Amino acid sequence: MMRLRIPRTIAPLALGLLVAGCERAGADVADSGEGGQLPPPAAALTAEGGISLDRRLELLDADLARVIEGALDSDAQAALLAAEATTDRLLEDEPAAAWLATGYLVEARLRQIQALADRIVAEFRRGVQKELVLEDVAELRLAVGDLRNRITAQGNGPAPAPLDSLLAGSGEERTGLGGVPATSGSSEDSGTDTDDGAEDEPGVAPEGGPLGEPIQP
Repeated sequence: MMRLRIPRTIAPLALGLLVAGCERAGADVADSGEGGQLPPPAAALTAEGGISLDRRLELLDADLARVIEGALDSDAQAALLAAEATTDRLLEDEPAAAWLATGYLVEARLRQIQALADRIVAEFRRGVQKELVLEDVAELRLAVGDLRNRITAQGNGPAPAPLDSLLAGSGEERTGLGGVPATSGSSEDSGTDTDDGAEDEPGVAPEGGPLGEPIQP
């Protein structure tokens, strides 16, 4: 069997290259650790669990502020995409109160914020005028700030009973027991029939003339 023989002058060089490669691989692994990698994008941060709804709204407000301050420059564009990614996860967190004191459902307000954020990103990608996009961003930030203030306000609570149950309850009151309509009485028991069963002739005014005129002596 033929063996491959490496000259003695090449062996140290090959060993040195092998050691250098191992050191470089170790350096790459170290660079990918905590101290050698850039922070994850905001979209990755929003995907982390254990963040409250108020915290997500706070992050959203901060990103929107960067968009307005940067006037849609490169950093502001990244903040806009991060804000839109945050709105996609707003419904994953249970709000402290389902119903606001103003009579508005928290989930409905969150869906409005999501819809507005999606519209802004669509406008930006279509090349809508920058000033118009920034106006919508300012409107979105006002909506986020208003919701944050109302969530922390007094008087919030659980959602009211569903409309179907309210309608079912009112229907039971109208029909009574057994589904029989509750009426005040039939015409047979009301005693309104005349004694002789005669009916007044149509078109004949009561004695004394037309209604409103005094009876002539």
